Amino acid sequence: MTQPRRIHVWIGDFRGTDADWVSYFDVDELGSACGFCRDAGVDWFDLDMVSSYNAGTVMPVEDVIIEVPYSDQFEDEVLAACRSFDVTEASHCFTIVNFDGRVVPGSNYLGLTSVGAFAFSA
Repeated sequence: MTQPRRIHVWIGDFRGTDADWVSYFDVDELGSACGFCRDAGVDWFDLDMVSSYNAGTVMPVEDVIIEVPYSDQFEDEVLAACRSFDVTEASHCFTIVNFDGRVVPGSNYLGLTSVGAFAFSA
């Protein structure tokens, strides 16, 4: 039996370029100076634990949530969290499994809102 894990979810409307998106997460090139590292208060994070989704356009948040890994296990919870932070539409999301950085739900990360960490089993 596998141990439950937690997946942190950020979702919202990113209005930058693809290059901006890549640079924000470029811990390999920028190290602790990458945008996500600065926002999350970490020197490094494991890119293998990250997933991201670009819908290509703004759409109802429900349509983006289904792209979150393992979301079938916590879809109602993440949707309720989105509503509580007034996130009703989104173009992008990113997730990190078992992340231990400084994450404050409701905070803005590159135009996306941290909506929380959710338990799942893989």
